[in-house]
Amino acid sequence: MSPQVEQRIRDVARRRTPRGWSVIERKPRNDTIGMVKLRSRVIYVPPLVDEDALFVLLHEIAHIENRHLVDNARDYDAPPCWQMEFEAETWAIAAMRAEGFIVRHDMVAAARLNVRHRLQEAAATAQLERDLEKVDPAAIKFAFPRDWRDWA
Repeated sequence: MSPQVEQRIRDVARRRTPRGWSVIERKPRNDTIGMVKLRSRVIYVPPLVDEDALFVLLHEIAHIENRHLVDNARDYDAPPCWQMEFEAETWAIAAMRAEGFIVRHDMVAAARLNVRHRLQEAAATAQLERDLEKVDPAAIKFAFPRDWRDWA
């Protein structure tokens, strides 16, 4: 990665990080690439040296900006997990493009897979059936671009 691209990434990170929050760069742990801690107002991301790390940061910022974070894990007003992930993934894609970065096919594929897994988890636990009328068709089309009608 060129020093100019890394500097652009760091500039975006500085501009996009919400006021009062800090970013800690670290190697991914236990399959967790990015994470947000509400109480300490910290965003954990991989080292910000490439577009992949920037995408992770923007995804985590999306959770903050979309008010997905709750103090109480039993907050029943919180949107379903698949909805939060769909919103975070699409927000991050839009933010990357708005900042002039190319969103590669593999980034979009990973984002789709994340939402797809969350929808499948909800379906497996019958949470999706309970909330089926509330399911955003855009989330299904995003997660299952070729066979979304099977889910609709």
